[in-house]
Amino acid sequence: MGKKGLTLEEIAKRAREKGFSDDITGIDDTQILKPITAHTERLYDRRWNIYTKTHPNVSPHDMQTAKHFVEFLACCAEGVNSDKPTVSSIRMYWRQFISAWERRTSDPISKKIKESITYYIQGHLQKKLALPATQRQPHYLTTKVFVILLKQLWQNDWYEYHHESSRVRFTAALQLCCYTSGRIGEFFESSVRPGSNLGLYYKDITFVIRWDNDRKPEIVVKILRNYAKGMTNTPLKRPMHSIYEKTDTLLVNPVLFLLAIALADNAFRDYSTLEEILAIEPPADEDLYHIEWKDDILDMPFFRTATFEGPTNKIQKSNSFSHQLVALGRRAGYEENITVHDARREALIKADDGYSIAERMKFAGHIDSSTFLNSYMAQISTVDGQASFLGQKLRGDHIEDLRGMSLRRHPQLWHSLPAKIRCDLECRSDLIALQKDIDTLTEKIVQEGSKQDRVFRQQLYDKKRRIITIELRKQQALQPRRLKSHTAHETHLEDFRRTLFSRTHHLMPERSRLASYLLLPVALRSPEGRCVLADLISLCTQDSRVAYQSSLQPKMGNCPVPKCLLRTDRTYLESRYGFAQLCFQCDKWITDEAKWDQHCQSHLDKPELLPLRCEPLVFRLALACAGYCPFCLGNPRLPASERLHQFMYKNRWLPHIGQHVRELDSDKAVKCLHPGCAISFGSVQDLLYHFEDIHGIKFTEATTKRKLYFDSEDDVSRVKKSRRASRQDKKSNDLLYKKKFKIAKVPPHLSVSPSDI
Repeated sequence: MGKKGLTLEEIAKRAREKGFSDDITGIDDTQILKPITAHTERLYDRRWNIYTKTHPNVSPHDMQTAKHFVEFLACCAEGVNSDKPTVSSIRMYWRQFISAWERRTSDPISKKIKESITYYIQGHLQKKLALPATQRQPHYLTTKVFVILLKQLWQNDWYEYHHESSRVRFTAALQLCCYTSGRIGEFFESSVRPGSNLGLYYKDITFVIRWDNDRKPEIVVKILRNYAKGMTNTPLKRPMHSIYEKTDTLLVNPVLFLLAIALADNAFRDYSTLEEILAIEPPADEDLYHIEWKDDILDMPFFRTATFEGPTNKIQKSNSFSHQLVALGRRAGYEENITVHDARREALIKADDGYSIAERMKFAGHIDSSTFLNSYMAQISTVDGQASFLGQKLRGDHIEDLRGMSLRRHPQLWHSLPAKIRCDLECRSDLIALQKDIDTLTEKIVQEGSKQDRVFRQQLYDKKRRIITIELRKQQALQPRRLKSHTAHETHLEDFRRTLFSRTHHLMPERSRLASYLLLPVALRSPEGRCVLADLISLCTQDSRVAYQSSLQPKMGNCPVPKCLLRTDRTYLESRYGFAQLCFQCDKWITDEAKWDQHCQSHLDKPELLPLRCEPLVFRLALACAGYCPFCLGNPRLPASERLHQFMYKNRWLPHIGQHVRELDSDKAVKCLHPGCAISFGSVQDLLYHFEDIHGIKFTEATTKRKLYFDSEDDVSRVKKSRRASRQDKKSNDLLYKKKFKIAKVPPHLSVSPSDI
């Protein structure tokens, strides 16, 4: 609107003075569509472009071509847990194609073809290709699932991140997803915006200390979802969330992990330690105090990638976090893939209870009120029909448990195929043929080094890995689900990964303390809370590439105790005392041979405490657990020190056990001699399967000098040829591994090479 007093002619004159032209010939009449990212546009067009390369001059307006195209979509796609996609997936691909076609051309596909192809997919195509009709049911990451995931991550997790700071940041990210209902692209760089570097930055986070009416301080954090979906052009409508330090346990305290990350990054302008922040006094006549960031930290991503050296300045990708979440769910025993949207779905379900529609929409970042009803509301009703009908007190505690059943959990879920099933799979004709193709390409690569051959070989590796994964999913579905307490007389196949943390936690004092302290129902400001925060900061800043037992932690090659020059290596102890042995179970040096024999006998007197896993375990370039021989452990005629002989290298341990195996009579029943096991088997082969699954002893044909894992001489020669062909790759990998780990020296008697790992 013009200023008051201006005539219409004066307004038109002003417009012309500012560049307005009365000539409209330079303006086209093209329809302007809502912009989409380049990645999305390429994704929409990709399948049609591939199809037209082999079928030129075709048009989706032709019914026959459209049917043939959707059959192409169904045949080139793969399902999540099978080699075939579901009907709903093919329908989604068809809708994506229609959307892309109508954006790119001015010739929309007729309603007749759209509907016909939809019914064709649901009917004829499904029967022709035997497509699964089941649709993925919505999952809900309930409070119990959330706590189980965090317990797995901190109490029993065997996965080793490049750097332990990633474990801390992953926890903080998962908590933000659950507490704010944020989408993954609002915290990490979304896969549909590659190269954009958009996500959660320090400038989107505000730390505030507030004091209540009793003048008790509390840290409150404000989170801005700066890239909320559909709000690119309306920044003032983007949702903000508040989280606070008061929680039931430290494990679910988001401020604890956010504060640890910020202190590890030295991000605060005026404070560098926790004690300084906790000592802040309230300003006069105010109950809020804003803790400022450093200026150079504002544009740094909060969730960043990490290398072996530590965190980088690069923002983490959403695909990376998604894969980490799925993998954590699998390690926790969940059979379905857990996604960030499962957390968002549950958060919105709970926000619908007790809050207005407007409040829930702001919390969710929704623009349309019907989005929740159509896409998020659970199928199970929250109405207590039983109590309502009977006139009793309404309850809803059971509803969340039933929602949580959408994610089925098996606490003893297998993460790899049992030895016998794996061997049977490897003898399958299709896998043998696939392995022969891989071996042929490997030999060709060693001789010629063709880049194209490497690509083909990687595709074959991916195909082989997918076959094994599909078989694993089938076996997981068939895995017995009976509780141990109900089957005390049965032998359970316990996945060896579940024991890894218990065997290595003594090398990680910070994580060992966190495993217990995080479950304490204490405040962040308590002594335990401060200890937890200090350990989290240490994980974010320390070197995660090497670990030592406390008795082997060197300091300039000497004992770490001040004013003590005692060298900790075995050579020195043997030269001084004439004998030295380190008990890896007790983490204790013994320098008297008679006392060592007595010490070994004390372990043998408690067979239930002997480790079932017998292999030497290497953790972060150092030996975490020594190896044992189950045959020697169960031989009472040997001296105690020989029965409990500790093997430090696999290339000495495995041949020793192989010699025992070669002495067995393959035609007679055999018994596992491990004192904590003592199970009988009908054949040597069954005993070897048991050794691999339970005791961590994986035999090969070269170890036992007999064809235990192969059905024919061709299979034996195939494996030998594959090993010879891959030696060159192995040498280069070892060199690369050594370059990555240029770190402090490991004690000579415990150091390992990459080949031993």
